[in-house]
Amino acid sequence: MMLLKRICPVTLLAVLTSSSIVERAIVDTLPLLTAISKDPELSTFYSLFNSTGGTSGIPGPPFEERFNVLADGRKYTAFAPVNSAFEALQPGLAAALTAPASYVLLEAILRTHIAEGFVTTEEVRNSEKPVISIEGIPLKFVSEGNTITINNQAQLVSAQGTVVGNGAIFKITSIIDPLVSIFGADVNKNGSAIASARRRQAKKILEYELRPSGTIVSALSSLPDISTYVALLNATSPAFFSFLDSSLPAGKYISIFAPSNAALAAVGQSAKAIQPSNQPFTSYLLEYPFIDTTTVGSEKSIVGFPAVVRRDGDGAVTSVNNAAVKGEPKCVGNACVYVVDRWLDPVFGSL
Repeated sequence: MMLLKRICPVTLLAVLTSSSIVERAIVDTLPLLTAISKDPELSTFYSLFNSTGGTSGIPGPPFEERFNVLADGRKYTAFAPVNSAFEALQPGLAAALTAPASYVLLEAILRTHIAEGFVTTEEVRNSEKPVISIEGIPLKFVSEGNTITINNQAQLVSAQGTVVGNGAIFKITSIIDPLVSIFGADVNKNGSAIASARRRQAKKILEYELRPSGTIVSALSSLPDISTYVALLNATSPAFFSFLDSSLPAGKYISIFAPSNAALAAVGQSAKAIQPSNQPFTSYLLEYPFIDTTTVGSEKSIVGFPAVVRRDGDGAVTSVNNAAVKGEPKCVGNACVYVVDRWLDPVFGSL
């Protein structure tokens, strides 16, 4: 699989109409997004679409002009999280998602919840072939009794779908993380020897007593195990890369959690990531690992999205989001570079 390549959808979900678990579908003649906006149980989900349009009062053109038009004859199926799916979100996460800086992340999440066309309930329950979302993320359905699960993350609230003017809507219990199936999670893999070695120097590292002078670029470039990450960052965000040569303000501390070469190879990272169609989202994901760790417990990426940084009893960082730290950090001035065993998923554990 090529990371971040948006695959042209082929077979997609429609109205569930099978025998034992599906009742007759509700029919609505409104276009997809308008139908979602009219359902009180989907008001939060629709608000995310609506936020893409700024102050216009409607979703932005990439959504409104594609998914909310009846005239072109195209059909779409939405897997729409109900309002309760958003109640467990971390405080401030919804605001971070709808901030302009996170538009590409929000776009990816929304596109993951829409597929093109219809398939029957029988196809969903028995097909071994996953449905491909508009974002290119496979949606794998597993049926057990009266329960249908998507990607081990969400369940259909009901097998009764709503047929709309240009597709169908199925309510689901949770938000689907588009990246977890690609990046994976390995937050508990730290070996005792690594943790012990790190612990011996944790206090001095945290107090910045052992840090030589230098720039973030020099620290990144000194670690051969993250050369792929550094090359991609330089290729997709040259201005950002140049910015790293400047000094950080006094009292500001940055931790960079750079995925190892093996981590990027494991997700099929290739030159596809720097193609124009993929570059904005790729750049966002490459810049996200720069985490402001000035205030413990309030860590946030420099792109404005929160992060979950975990530490041991001595204050040494052990993992962040879905990734485990490998070995000692490389520190310069008020910044440290950590090699991690996964590319960071910004929304891991938050949705």
